[in-house]
Amino acid sequence: MPYIVDGDQTVADSRLIIEYLKVQCDVDLNRGLTPTQKAQSLAFERMIEDDLFWVMLWSRWCQPHNWRVNKKAIFGCFGPVGRNVGSWLARRKVWADLWSQGISRLRDDEIFQIGNRDLDALSEFLGGKPYFMGEQPTTFDASACGLLINVISCPIESALKAYAESLGNLTSYRELMQDRCF
Repeated sequence: MPYIVDGDQTVADSRLIIEYLKVQCDVDLNRGLTPTQKAQSLAFERMIEDDLFWVMLWSRWCQPHNWRVNKKAIFGCFGPVGRNVGSWLARRKVWADLWSQGISRLRDDEIFQIGNRDLDALSEFLGGKPYFMGEQPTTFDASACGLLINVISCPIESALKAYAESLGNLTSYRELMQDRCF
């Protein structure tokens, strides 16, 4: 996830989806950006997808109280054997990914410190603008919206969520994007 299905074509990964839609639908949300703005957008996109995402994932799969909620949400529709075996296998894979990426090698407070710094950077960059790059949404807004909805709106309680909720402009932005897109 995420993925889209367009006819017989399935496209996974938000970056590939955006590029696919750009070509197939002739829509380029970044058309009005300067080269510098495109570079800033790309840098922030990489920050959330290659850093903040892992903190969010860790908080869902590695913190015991959140794992119970996450397990029920993902595997609750399966019978007891499928739920327990499937969730054990999936969690083992996620743990291995988090170890390989490096985030799970840190202490809990260090992990949330990384996430909070990313949230601070997002909040500072957004400032009072309606969208990250100005008056119109761009592809970065699609990425940021998806991640912030997952951090703020998901019924997973964590230090990351609490901190994100304390940043008023990020919660207002999440509401704006959720109303606009959903």
